[in-house]
Amino acid sequence: MKAKIAKNNFVLMDLAIDYYLHRGTPPYTFMSLWNDKEPYPLNELKICLKKRIMIAVNKQKQEFTLGNDLLIQRLNKKLERLNKIKG
Repeated sequence: MKAKIAKNNFVLMDLAIDYYLHRGTPPYTFMSLWNDKEPYPLNELKICLKKRIMIAVNKQKQEFTLGNDLLIQRLNKKLERLNKIKG
């Protein structure tokens, strides 16, 4: 996975999620240090989103917060919707 740090950025990840959920067309692209049209394929997005959910769940185990609980629920719903998209 190229541009790994960028692809794990929550803002970029949220943009890619919205892109796939609303358009679903071939890979979302963004500007990176290496390429002006760096692809963010759906399968890589799912991997990064699962890691983000795991981080939130582990954080939740250490200290329960309502905000984190809502984040986990929202991200799980988005992951379910992304899993329905073929790509």
